[in-house]
Amino acid sequence: MDRIEASFNKLEKKHPEWSTYTIFSEVISGKNFSALNISRNFKKLVDKDDYDRREMQNIIKYLRCVSVNPYA
Repeated sequence: MDRIEASFNKLEKKHPEWSTYTIFSEVISGKNFSALNISRNFKKLVDKDDYDRREMQNIIKYLRCVSVNPYA
């Protein structure tokens, strides 16, 4: 299990009312993860109903910004 997944699982248990997208965004915020790492874990952890698949490329770009700058 990698760092994103471990943090994701921990936060998901703490906040079961949050969407998986919100949890994922919170986990990567300000941590400077690579786009590849974000993409791989996003596909693995975020519920498909939490985002529009047609927008996935833009979502990954945005999440990369969030990872670099949590105030993006």
